[in-house]
Amino acid sequence: MFLCLEVRIHKGLPGFKDGVHRVVTSGTFDGVHLGHGALLKWVTDRAHSKGGESVILTFDPHPRLVLFGEDCGLALIDTLDERLERLAQAGVDHAVVVPFDLEFSRMHPVDYVRSVLVEGVGVGTIVVGHDHRFGAGREGDVALLEECSEAFGFSVEKIPAEIIDQVTVSSTKVRKALQGGDVELAQRLLGRPFVMRGTVVRGAGLGRELGFPTANLKLNTPLKLIPAVGAYAVTARLLDTVNSPGPNDDQALGGMCNIGRRPTVSQEGTLQIEAHLFLDQPIDLYDRPIELSFHTRLRPEQKFEGRPALVAQLENDRHRALKALRSLGLSLVRTLTIALVALIGTTQPKALAQTTDPIPATWSWDTARVYTDYEQALARPERVIRLDLTRDKLRELDPRIGRFSQLRELVLDRNKLGALPQELRFVHTLERISVSSNRLESFPQVLLELKGLREIDLSDNEIEDIPLNIDRISRLERLILWGNIIANFPATLSSIDSFTHLDLLHNEMTRVEQEFLKTLLPGVHIELSPPCSCNFENE
Repeated sequence: MFLCLEVRIHKGLPGFKDGVHRVVTSGTFDGVHLGHGALLKWVTDRAHSKGGESVILTFDPHPRLVLFGEDCGLALIDTLDERLERLAQAGVDHAVVVPFDLEFSRMHPVDYVRSVLVEGVGVGTIVVGHDHRFGAGREGDVALLEECSEAFGFSVEKIPAEIIDQVTVSSTKVRKALQGGDVELAQRLLGRPFVMRGTVVRGAGLGRELGFPTANLKLNTPLKLIPAVGAYAVTARLLDTVNSPGPNDDQALGGMCNIGRRPTVSQEGTLQIEAHLFLDQPIDLYDRPIELSFHTRLRPEQKFEGRPALVAQLENDRHRALKALRSLGLSLVRTLTIALVALIGTTQPKALAQTTDPIPATWSWDTARVYTDYEQALARPERVIRLDLTRDKLRELDPRIGRFSQLRELVLDRNKLGALPQELRFVHTLERISVSSNRLESFPQVLLELKGLREIDLSDNEIEDIPLNIDRISRLERLILWGNIIANFPATLSSIDSFTHLDLLHNEMTRVEQEFLKTLLPGVHIELSPPCSCNFENE
């Protein structure tokens, strides 16, 4: 036996002898999805109401693998270790892993009751579904359990109808979603992102040649389900780092992952899992354990005409992955110094500010320093390089924002801002600002005073026009304006030599306006939705 969180995990039957009343249920629990969660909660609540303990029986290897062999097509949502972690998170008292082999599968149902339930786990109450089957040939059923209960002194309870009604989720549905690449549906069914764990191994180095170095993942088990081939937005967790953040934590490493056979550059056809993490400076990940959480699918696998086309698509994937992860409320890290920080006292910050303090040589998550709200950041404004006020319910931005003399990135997504304060013009160091999903009706004029801005994200607002003098932002590289109502652009935009990317998805532009924009900005990558038919463009 060993401990995992507050659950006691037993490899093999523990043979309890202490007389505690134990409420027991059994199953493979692959994925421990929301349906399982409803059942587990009912079992644990039932156990505690009786003053006893909850016991979950699960099996390893998976029964299908033993009964039908390695060619049975089994693909597991969770590995055994992952499954046990989920059971621990569900609050069960004991998780018993029963070794499943052919001999066990041939056990007579009555012997199963005696050896496993009574002598093995000391059952006080067994909780089963109406169609529960067990023992050799699945000959045991609920009626037999009720007969045995009188002889062996335990009770049988059927899962209540209201719990069964809630269990519309199944492991099969989750598998089908993942095999179809719908990781978002899988996340809704699981109640969390789907994860894959493995070790980073050396690849051919092609990603580095293309400017997108990747961590090549070798899975911990060949039985792990792999989503459909394609590109995905992911977050990553280094499993050998103390207190490493979870897949939804604000400090998880953002990235994109390609699952496929790389048809553009390889004829081998070997399936590869390659993750490009959003880090400005490289770190050595070889032989380190890593976990990838899958949040959304960016596109299916494609074969491109050559490497230049592939690189252009990878850049587009990177941009879309950043956008997708930010839309989920994840604050993504861009450099190791920014990335490897821990929150002091909380893992769900109201606001996040990162400092310019160097990471010490004996770095750990506890020694890294970070502010957790705006007021704390204001106490040392000269040290803050990144401030994230996502979902802070802001209706206006505090004018003290002008005090952040070293601020490089400001994230104000998903608030209720209708304007930005003029004091922002004092933050000359600002390189990136994101004010997506707010209430802006016009381009904030104060941004024209920030000539060092490289990226502006004003997506999902109600902006109609771009100012004529936008060329004052002379270092601008990326302008993200999807989800607005913009139709026209000033010609001055073409005079910004550094400008490379313009996102205008879901704007109200006609075909004529789109063609004019492409002519105006011939060297700029422009993302456009199909043109609208408004403005009488055919007249």
